[in-house]
Amino acid sequence: MGSVSVVLVRPLVAAVGSAGLEAFWGATDLTPQMVMDDDVRISAPQFCVAWSEAMRLTGDRTLALRIATATPPGAFGIVEYVCRSSPTLGEALRQWVRFLNLIDDAVTVGLVVEEDRACLRVERESEAPAPASHELCWALVARYARELSTVPFRVTAVELAHRAPDNIAPFREFFDAPVVFDTEITQLVMP
Repeated sequence: MGSVSVVLVRPLVAAVGSAGLEAFWGATDLTPQMVMDDDVRISAPQFCVAWSEAMRLTGDRTLALRIATATPPGAFGIVEYVCRSSPTLGEALRQWVRFLNLIDDAVTVGLVVEEDRACLRVERESEAPAPASHELCWALVARYARELSTVPFRVTAVELAHRAPDNIAPFREFFDAPVVFDTEITQLVMP
């Protein structure tokens, strides 16, 4: 069993917007005070419910992509700072894998480097999976890698173990790469 920092809930609150927050608070057992307190952690099931509610209230199956586009630099605190301070993308990814548990220890992600590719891979899934949170995670990594890399960066593939939405075109457009759902593992493949 693991827990998740409320830092990862804040983008959901912003995406839901003021019109839907009363329903969001009621469905998730979270409060504005909890979400504003940097030291609060919630259970994996609460995080799963928060994602489900945010998607239900917004009616947006591409919510993770929208959040990834709108998230301001620094939103993920010290973990993001350590990654942004790394001299290379490879080192940033290693730091992210190393310190991810500071904001989410319900999931374990590893970096697997093979001959000509590197894979960020979900090695241990949460007891209460929030599939769209993986979409957000991979979208943020892809976005920041594009923005921060000194050479052109392009994801090779996105593989997600959960069910595909009705329309996967927005995912392919965002990642500019093949996006496959219902895979055995969840991973972001990079050169």
